[in-house]
Amino acid sequence: MLETELCSSRILSPFREESGDEELSVLPRHTKVIVTGNNRTKSVLVGLQGVVKKAVGLGGWHWLVLKNGSEVKLQRNALSVLEHPTGNEVDDDNDYDTSSGSDIGEHDFY
Repeated sequence: MLETELCSSRILSPFREESGDEELSVLPRHTKVIVTGNNRTKSVLVGLQGVVKKAVGLGGWHWLVLKNGSEVKLQRNALSVLEHPTGNEVDDDNDYDTSSGSDIGEHDFY
């Protein structure tokens, strides 16, 4: 009987991941969102709209640029998607790290 329970949990587990539960996913850059809030969200932010600047999977933290220009860090479960990115957006800011470890010390070999 224990084997049946373990087997059934393995069958259900991938199904839950494939269901596309949006609350646990990381939103891509340029996604337009509205702040719905959670227990960590300041009440003055609820209802404001913004655009995702950066997101990390661990903890679901998303850095947003709000319409008023301020930047905030909120969790995914405090956000609702208004509009998904089209892919035609232009990156205005270059303050994210695009370097890889492969070119570090490259000039030391010359």
